[in-house]
Amino acid sequence: MKKLISTVASLVLCMCMYAQSSVLTIKPSQIEAGKDVRFTYTGKLAKAGTLIKIKMFDAKSFTLKPIQTKLKEGRIEGSFYVPDSIVYVSFFITNGYETDRKDSDNLGYDFNVYRGGKPVKGTFVKQSYIIGGMGFGDKAIDLLEKEYTLYPKQRVKSYDVYLIALSRSKNRKEEGKALAQKLFDETLLSGSDDHLLYDYIYYISEGDRQKRDSLEKEAIRKFPKGAISFNKKLYELYSVNDPDKIFLSLDTLCNEYPEKCKEGKSSLDQLLLKAYRMKKDYAGFDKSMSTLKDKGFKAYEYNETAWEMATANTQLTMAKAYSEKSLETMDSLRKDEKPDYASLKEWEDRLDATKGNYYDTYAYILNKLGSKKEAAEKEQLAVELTKSNNVYMNEMLVKMLVADNQMKEALSWGEKFLSSDKNNAKIDSLYDVAYISLNGSAGLAAAKAKMIDKMKPAPDFSLKTLDGKTVTLSSLKGKIVILDLWATWCGPCLASFPAMQKAVDALKENKDVCFYFINTFERTTPEDRLKDIKKTIEIKKVNFDILLDEPTGLDYLVAKQFNVNSIPTKIIIDKNGKIRSTLVGFSGNDVELVNELKTIVEKLK
Repeated sequence: MKKLISTVASLVLCMCMYAQSSVLTIKPSQIEAGKDVRFTYTGKLAKAGTLIKIKMFDAKSFTLKPIQTKLKEGRIEGSFYVPDSIVYVSFFITNGYETDRKDSDNLGYDFNVYRGGKPVKGTFVKQSYIIGGMGFGDKAIDLLEKEYTLYPKQRVKSYDVYLIALSRSKNRKEEGKALAQKLFDETLLSGSDDHLLYDYIYYISEGDRQKRDSLEKEAIRKFPKGAISFNKKLYELYSVNDPDKIFLSLDTLCNEYPEKCKEGKSSLDQLLLKAYRMKKDYAGFDKSMSTLKDKGFKAYEYNETAWEMATANTQLTMAKAYSEKSLETMDSLRKDEKPDYASLKEWEDRLDATKGNYYDTYAYILNKLGSKKEAAEKEQLAVELTKSNNVYMNEMLVKMLVADNQMKEALSWGEKFLSSDKNNAKIDSLYDVAYISLNGSAGLAAAKAKMIDKMKPAPDFSLKTLDGKTVTLSSLKGKIVILDLWATWCGPCLASFPAMQKAVDALKENKDVCFYFINTFERTTPEDRLKDIKKTIEIKKVNFDILLDEPTGLDYLVAKQFNVNSIPTKIIIDKNGKIRSTLVGFSGNDVELVNELKTIVEKLK
């Protein structure tokens, strides 16, 4: 069964470049709205195959497009036109999976936009929003105040950005809270609903649920037909498990808030489809699906419905049909024009990864229907489309091949997975089955030792504990190291904590084993991060050795080193410093997780 995970979206953000870079220069020296820009790049990716994209921001949105360039004698040259409406420009320089960073805090090279030598209105607001989103509150405040000096009216228009910056400032957090309270009070007195009212409440309450509820009630009394009232009633429906109640409530909601329902159609569609599935009214489900225009959403809903049926072991023929529709919809989506924010390769890679997940569902259903050979074929497609990065799918492929007595194929794929870090204890055991079936047990140990020799050592790192001590992975050589990458906002991570505490307790007498819980992917200030971690540990009542993954721009050091895109992810490293197993997600079964970790440790001791 697929495990529950939290996926980390890779946000495409970057910081400011205050001056020309030594490796990226532009002519003229300032980007002017309504004019052409020529650039020369001589950095580490000035080679064949490098793609340079320009992200141009206007006041409300952005466009991202590749630029035609020429490679000449170790430099890349190109040009582009800056429309009059643009306020900020970012360069993104990539070659395959390599990205050039200007420095450790930067994903690219950014420029403010000028008109007649003066910064255009909104350029510092946009820049502050970008770096404020990365947690740099004080820098964002400085930029906003520079904007307000040039354009005083911008202060009122950018309160949302200013509040974000103040909330992430080391020294001005209370000022942000006071400003949010002032704006909240003024909005209620004005009698005109403000779309930022929810934001004001968020900053005032600062995680205090009782305070937040009190402020929301106050806002609803003042604006009974406002956004907060609508959203509160809408979100309450997500926890309703009676489909008839959902149908009735949605009708009532849309009669009461007709305009808000139009704005929130995608959320309403999701609830409506959920209700049809719960009621097992598939005629209603199909009718509702036929009205959807978003192909990505349609494919997702078809796949989720198919998986839901298959795991419940009901209506497998219909589940197969829905799964096929999810794949057909993905094929149709591929024929559509790609979005501006991604290159063709990036867009196709995303579609492939999604389709791979849907093929996994299809293979699971085929296997349940007894079509073992076809199930293995489709699971192989799932693995190939996801580039063997999904350990669960890797396991399912080897399992299906063994079940269909395709031992040579099972052995070949098993060897591929076990020679990399995309394996687990179950793949290891299935490899044993396939090997012994073909060759007997005589050479098994030697064959596995040969695979282990091919494995690369785990990347080294040095991270701080909560009390400031440093732990270096290379210093733990000679021990079996179990790393658990998690975040305070990750539901599946926290759900797995009781099982992980049991595993820690079960293996605490084994001095060759150590556990480290690496907190990663947090988007708050360092102070708030520590506060959230300590609060989480206290609430969950666990005794873990916590390490703090180090932020580097939008990435986190260890998560990036180990190619972690979803959490929780558990990485088991043997005594020689090689990754021997990777577990992604949490099935919800404590006993299963504890036993799996104990089995892995037993094999590695």
